[in-house]
Amino acid sequence: RSVVELGAGLGVPGMVAARLGASRVALTEQPSLVELLERNAAANFDKPPAVVEFSWSRAGADALKRDFNDGAPIDVVICCDCVYEPLYGTCWIELLEALDALSGPATDVLVSLERRATPNCDDGVESFLAGMRANGFASSALPAALPVEVLHFTRRGANG
Repeated sequence: RSVVELGAGLGVPGMVAARLGASRVALTEQPSLVELLERNAAANFDKPPAVVEFSWSRAGADALKRDFNDGAPIDVVICCDCVYEPLYGTCWIELLEALDALSGPATDVLVSLERRATPNCDDGVESFLAGMRANGFASSALPAALPVEVLHFTRRGANG
């Protein structure tokens, strides 16, 4: 199965997927963090997973699918702690575009997040979740240690 981790940071979830036998894994990160991610992947694998510079967008996701997966939708997309407006702003809007473009009818999207909204500060989580629903995704919660939530998204109506 093909696996892409968006906003990989250190790349641990994507590297776990590689260790568990995913046939193709791409760890993606913004340009300023790619070198750190490459070093971390190289330190943990004789043949490390692909590390790809990727700024979230629909066009970028289409290029990633083409270059990494012969244009086919990605089987599993992982995204951990990438929605938090006070730190990341509204880049979750671009994340929605990327997730939509990378996903096909049988794609499993795994998103971990922490709700950190306060009366004076919106964390962006509810807006992100509404955007996923608007893009045709249904979600179910997976077991996780609170306060972290892990959500499994699939396309509504996908038979898989």
